[in-house]
Amino acid sequence: MEGGENRVDVIRRVIDAEIPVAGHIGLTPQSLNVMGGYKVQGKTLSAVEQLMRDAVALDRAGVACIYLEDSARIGAMITAEVETPTIALEPARLRWPVLVFQRSG
Repeated sequence: MEGGENRVDVIRRVIDAEIPVAGHIGLTPQSLNVMGGYKVQGKTLSAVEQLMRDAVALDRAGVACIYLEDSARIGAMITAEVETPTIALEPARLRWPVLVFQRSG
């Protein structure tokens, strides 16, 4: 489900109904019209901070995983902050279209 802080109430209700949710932040294709088209997210400090707040909100809501469409650098920072498994989708920069981050320790 696309969205972070702005969708956390809906996400919690879905999870409370025993339906697993995969969170999705960063470039969210279903929200293209709202975002003004395909635009790289997380280019400014405030945008990175918002992605971090969104990830933490999804983590606290209890999502099964978090899909990130952003840079691997931001994905690594988010992965370090949340307990939820993160999956970075950045086909333009990766040799393979999906990069899975796993928190160690």
